[in-house]
Amino acid sequence: DIISANCMLSAYAQGGHDQDAKRLFDAMPDRDLVSWNALLSTYGRCGQLQEAQMCFRRMPWRSTRTPPDEACFVSALVACGQLGEVYMGRSCFISMSMDFGLCATKQHYCCMVDLLGRAGHLIQAEELMHNMPFVPDS
Repeated sequence: DIISANCMLSAYAQGGHDQDAKRLFDAMPDRDLVSWNALLSTYGRCGQLQEAQMCFRRMPWRSTRTPPDEACFVSALVACGQLGEVYMGRSCFISMSMDFGLCATKQHYCCMVDLLGRAGHLIQAEELMHNMPFVPDS
């Protein structure tokens, strides 16, 4: 069933087994937002930005009227951070609120600070930390 398959997808994502996750995902007769997020997370953890981008674009949120959620954007931001893709990360961060009406959480801001820091944009990372609507805790 879909719940069991999603659990397996999540396990593959956590273990970095991108090929196994993709095979399982492709074999699933039904997929939900959790399924798509698990595959996106797999690509993010494995540093496969292009695959993560394609996965995000292929998400059937338009036809199912189920838009990407906060977890989806965390996965996308992690993928951008892994590869230092500052422009793509910023676009994703902005799209979250502008296109989907989602409010950035502390986790999203932390992903952006991490992304900027990894890319060597330390001043921008520090500015974001000082301007985010949360108190930094680590």
